[in-house]
Amino acid sequence: MKAPEPVVGAVAVFWRGSKAGTQGHVGFVVGADASYLSILGGNQSNTISVSRLDRGRLLDCRWPKTAGDIVVAPMAAATGEITTNEA
Repeated sequence: MKAPEPVVGAVAVFWRGSKAGTQGHVGFVVGADASYLSILGGNQSNTISVSRLDRGRLLDCRWPKTAGDIVVAPMAAATGEITTNEA
């Protein structure tokens, strides 16, 4: 199910390298500010961590059908290292 906007727990899909390319990154939204989303993801420099990704790289946000209704929880401020390549 498409999330109407980034919400805590949504799966966020980002492009990497080029928007038209085949590389990307996915992770769980855990925070946000006006410019960045804090994303809990794996294989970010071979770790599981929270990184800040530019909102301009966001392709889509999804909410699992099995999770039930979207509950909009308070969003924490985006914190952590800003990343441009999650490989």
